[in-house]
Amino acid sequence: MNGWANKILRVDLSTKKTEKSTMNMDWARAFIGGRGLNSRTLYDEVTPETAPLGPDNVLIFGVGPCNGTLAPGSSSITISTKSPLSGFLGDASTRAVFGAEMKYAGYDQLIIQGKSEAPVYLWIEDDHVEIRDAAHLWGKLVRETMHILEKDNRDPNISVLCIGPGGENLVKFASIMGPMGRAAGRTGVGAVMGSKNLKAIAIRGTKGVKVADHELLETVYKKTRNIWLEDRKDMYDIRKKYGLPSRPVKFQEHGCLSTKNYLEGQFEGFDDLHPERLSKEYYGRLKNCFGCFLPCDRLWVVSRGPYAGSYGAGLEVPQVHHTASRLGISDPDIFFHLDTMLDEYGIDIMDFAGVTGLAIECYLEGIISDADTDGLKLNWGAGEAIVRLLEKIAYRKGIGNILAEGVRGAADIIGQGAEKYALHVKGLTIDGMDPRGVKNWGLGYAVSSRGAEHCRTHSPDIAPDRFVEDNKPPMIKWCEECRGIQHCLEVCYFCWPHYDFKVPDLLAHLYNAVTGVETSGEQLMKVGERVVNLERCFNLRLGLQKSDDTLPDRFTKETLTEGGSKDEVVGIGPMVDKYYKLRGWDVASGFPKRKTLEALGLKEMADDLDSIGKLCK
Repeated sequence: MNGWANKILRVDLSTKKTEKSTMNMDWARAFIGGRGLNSRTLYDEVTPETAPLGPDNVLIFGVGPCNGTLAPGSSSITISTKSPLSGFLGDASTRAVFGAEMKYAGYDQLIIQGKSEAPVYLWIEDDHVEIRDAAHLWGKLVRETMHILEKDNRDPNISVLCIGPGGENLVKFASIMGPMGRAAGRTGVGAVMGSKNLKAIAIRGTKGVKVADHELLETVYKKTRNIWLEDRKDMYDIRKKYGLPSRPVKFQEHGCLSTKNYLEGQFEGFDDLHPERLSKEYYGRLKNCFGCFLPCDRLWVVSRGPYAGSYGAGLEVPQVHHTASRLGISDPDIFFHLDTMLDEYGIDIMDFAGVTGLAIECYLEGIISDADTDGLKLNWGAGEAIVRLLEKIAYRKGIGNILAEGVRGAADIIGQGAEKYALHVKGLTIDGMDPRGVKNWGLGYAVSSRGAEHCRTHSPDIAPDRFVEDNKPPMIKWCEECRGIQHCLEVCYFCWPHYDFKVPDLLAHLYNAVTGVETSGEQLMKVGERVVNLERCFNLRLGLQKSDDTLPDRFTKETLTEGGSKDEVVGIGPMVDKYYKLRGWDVASGFPKRKTLEALGLKEMADDLDSIGKLCK
């Protein structure tokens, strides 16, 4: 086949059996691959009774038809499961080489189920699949795990995804890690992998990928590259000089930088975090992802002080504010070291910042004391204490055992009003700009199917009308569908201009070139719409209510006192209602209408929701 490998590998860790099957092409045509095909599979395999950390939960690794081809940014992979943080749909993505290697081995999906009695890792070499003992790997940090697997298999070029101590100890926001900071971090996928006693997956593929039209694929590649080199040359040059961490400069200027758990929108120590300084003192060479022309990434190293020797890559926006301004830390040595250790432990940066911000506010308000923190003096900018707190979380020691439950779970356990400081949607901590200064991001956080995150709905960072709310629902609907296509094709959305109406047609040409399937941008947008509605149905079946599509009171009732977003709050209710109308969902309940679902080919889901009273007729 062109694009697809047309093969699914299923591994049952309880029985130690593996099974290969052909892909359901009706599903592939409707959902393409990656996130879309994963969500469709998850819908069939997970029920309300499935315990997220139980053996019946599945962990699905999915790639799209573009993985391993010339398509720009075609190294992404989506990992899907039932989230231990939310109890709803959970997925995370990473741009490791693993996605391409999985296609080269001949698989579109890898489905893990069951639980091994003892630690194991999975070895895949094309058609050869083994479940191997991992006793010698259990307890190891991420980098050492990868080095051992490369040595054991006598190949430094195998691709590995693994968990660290965070996943082993079932930290509910544990990541699945690729090399050099490539984290599938959100929704607790690493905890699910740990619950199955699966330490790692190592893969080597040699089969390649067939594409339908090499010339058209090359044309689309060049056209996309030229957009950056010509139309967006200024942005390309900024990426080349600073990478993605240049973006928080705008957040700071406009007063919407996450600062001290979103108590403030500007950080007094931001000059120490400016990309100009980071570039001169910490950055090494440029680094591109597999198959990509954009040099978004940087290798970096701390060369002095108590944290000398900390190094890494995968440097994106969260590393420059969630482990820095959000926690009041202005010393780059400390936040770079935190980034190193978060990757080594296999723990999500955003949710770590969320639970740490919660703990600091509770400590400062007298809700928790020195006795609760084992003597740690928690405060904004208390770098050494925060580094020690991270270790406690990774190994579930002391207060770390509570914080490892995630921001919502930890606040419930602490009580005494701690819920006020737990900034989350559907159990997932807020992960980007302060929505009081960027109203479209606020709506995106509220309605995203996996909780408070921006990747599902990635829309303009700082639009001229950023405080206007009435026009944001159409923007978020469009962005959700466009991002949905990219997540199904598994092409990185950083390669494609944000909120550019030419993007769907470019993606249609890309899809046609790889698969040979004739389609249009408008038809692909319907795929994105189908995926959004499928995930809505999945979550409703698991208990989602309209009240879950909202924001914490900090953003809807408390104003910022200074900066470029001063005096703003988010009027989330009217935006959500308008969004529901655009989606063809009932405004009062948030339930989809039957005609909406059937028009998208989701009659089965409409019938399922009807049977439990969650369909609007």
